[in-house]
Amino acid sequence: MTVIPSLQGEATIHITNTLLNMGKPGRGKSSKAREVVGQDVNIPTLNGASKTKSSNTKIGAEKNNGTGCCVKLIFFVLLSVFCVVATVIYVDYKPGQLKEAYENINIPPEIKDQIDKGLSKAADTIAFTSAYVKQHLHELRMSIKHLVKGVDIGGVNIEELLFAEELKAEQQKYAAEQRAIKEKKLAEEKRIADEKRAIEEKRIAEEKRIAEEKRVAEEKRVAEAKRIAEEKRIAEEKRIAEEKRVAEEKKAAEEKRIAEEKRLAEEKRVAEEKRIAEEKRIAEEKRIAEEKQAAEQKRIAEEKRIAEEKRIAEEKRIAEEKRIAEEKRIAEEERLAEERRIAEQKKIEEEKKLAEEKRLAEAKRVAEEKKAAEEKRIAEEKRLAEEKRLAEEKRVAEEKRLAEEERLALEKRIAEEQRIAEEKQIAEEKRIAEEKRIAEEKKVAEQKRIAEEKRIAEEKRIAEEAKAAEEKRVQEEKRIAEEKRIAEEKRVAEEKRIAEEKRLAEEKRIAEEKQKKIEEEKKVAEEKRLAEEKRLAEEKKLAEEKRIAEEKRIAEELRIAEEKKIAEAKRIAVEKAEEERRSAERLKQEAAVKKAEQEKEKLKKAESVQKEEAEKKLAKEKDAEKINAESAKQGTNNKKAPTRSGGK
Repeated sequence: MTVIPSLQGEATIHITNTLLNMGKPGRGKSSKAREVVGQDVNIPTLNGASKTKSSNTKIGAEKNNGTGCCVKLIFFVLLSVFCVVATVIYVDYKPGQLKEAYENINIPPEIKDQIDKGLSKAADTIAFTSAYVKQHLHELRMSIKHLVKGVDIGGVNIEELLFAEELKAEQQKYAAEQRAIKEKKLAEEKRIADEKRAIEEKRIAEEKRIAEEKRVAEEKRVAEAKRIAEEKRIAEEKRIAEEKRVAEEKKAAEEKRIAEEKRLAEEKRVAEEKRIAEEKRIAEEKRIAEEKQAAEQKRIAEEKRIAEEKRIAEEKRIAEEKRIAEEKRIAEEERLAEERRIAEQKKIEEEKKLAEEKRLAEAKRVAEEKKAAEEKRIAEEKRLAEEKRLAEEKRVAEEKRLAEEERLALEKRIAEEQRIAEEKQIAEEKRIAEEKRIAEEKKVAEQKRIAEEKRIAEEKRIAEEAKAAEEKRVQEEKRIAEEKRIAEEKRVAEEKRIAEEKRLAEEKRIAEEKQKKIEEEKKVAEEKRLAEEKRLAEEKKLAEEKRIAEEKRIAEELRIAEEKKIAEAKRIAVEKAEEERRSAERLKQEAAVKKAEQEKEKLKKAESVQKEEAEKKLAKEKDAEKINAESAKQGTNNKKAPTRSGGK
């Protein structure tokens, strides 16, 4: 029989007191013990024999009349403990003071180390001795209990007399264990009944859930089929509407092109008429100027020098102003063109960004907006080109007017050269305008081609989406079938599990530990099965997501490639337009340089003529002065001659 650990200390004290009292015959015994001493008793020995004692025998009295050694040892130990406790209370000792005093005391390190070692060894020895004594006391107590078990002296059970509290505690423990076993058994039976009832309810709920899932899946499939049919119908209607819209746009573009060609032809005709009228006016003015020149040639000859000087100075000032104004105008045009190009690039980038954000949801509207924006940009460019052309014509007309005024003041040869230069400039401007118009037509044609490619790409994308929707529907049907199969397998597995649980519950009632082990294994298997199902579902989901991501990536690559192609085409067109613009500017600069050289040549000629006239004038003035001097000298001589004759 096991001994309760909490009662070991009390039992040890009880045995010690008993042994001590056994050493003192007249003290510490009860009345029954005294009566037992006076009777003959049979005390069993270790070898099973019995020993008869006389009632007149006095145990231990003859051998030891004084106090025992154990009593003396315990007395002195208790006295020492009492003294130590009294000293601690008297000096008001607090924990750590002794250690602090020991550490602060002036002891040589060698002696202190030796003391520490001695204390450590003493502590180890005391601990070992204490453990050894406790172990042997326990063994002694168990041996005494085993020896006195079943010993009855005078109707008194020695075991009950010495170990009454332990026996009572053991009985209480045994009763508590029996009661706990009964309660555990009742709780287990109740738990099994609850589990059976819960399993039955779970099976019924699972059947209801499966039926509901089947019904919902069927409704979803029907709704999905209706939705796909509706989407196909809407896509077909959109395609037809898109084709009609494209046809309308083509027709409108063709009409617009014809109207533009008519307008350009009308402008050419009006410009030709203006040119003819201008040539007639120039011829008429030339004739009038020649007549005026013939009538006023004498007056012009007198004022020519002064007018020539003024003209040269004015021409220099005008040429300088023209040069500055031309440089400013060219710089302003370049700045405006650069700003327009930057603004156009920003606008195109913004449109690309918006198109990227709304491509999936509003592809059709974005395409319309792009086309409208492109047409608006083309119209804006045409308007700017028209304004530029009108400004250029005004500038040319102003230059013509100034040239005409200068031509009236200059000689016929200079006027003829200027007219030829003006005609060359007009022809050059016409050529540049014709090249611009051809470039605009090429750009419009390129935009039409890009729009046609976009429409074809949109149709391909719609077809791809319809194909993807069909594949998705097939995949959905497969998934529903797979779920049905898994649900059927779950139901069969659930029925098997219920049957297995019933069988295991029956075995569990017979052998509780075995049943616990089986339930544990079953739980692990169920978790593995659920984990496997979860893993399979997760793999299916990942595969589906990968497929969708791959399709999206392919679509995105196609879109990016298309955008790159469009951007490359636009870049080429912009570079071509920029190259044409640079060429036109270079031609203009060459014409301006040529004109400036011609004007310089004219100025040089005018300066040479002015110098010749100045030299002639100086020569005339010198001749006149010489003549005046000679005439004055002759007059003086004539005055002197009569004076001489009168004197004589």
